[in-house]
Amino acid sequence: MYTTLKQIACAGTLVALASTASAQLGRQRGLVEPNVAADSTLLKLPYMNAAIVQAIKDARPILSVVTLDSILAGKSLSKP
Repeated sequence: MYTTLKQIACAGTLVALASTASAQLGRQRGLVEPNVAADSTLLKLPYMNAAIVQAIKDARPILSVVTLDSILAGKSLSKP
């Protein structure tokens, strides 16, 4: 009986962890992941052109938004 209770407790913990992990991400409406986005997706974004898309692809993997910001700034895109 102890083993069965232990298994139920483990299963409950896994379900709780799985639901927490998916809840943290949430819906990413309107956001694009620059590490995996296709060229066509990136080109549809405002102010993007082929040179900027190529610079993003060349810098992959982009590990922080600060890095992405510096790539875009290097291509004359500013925050405003």
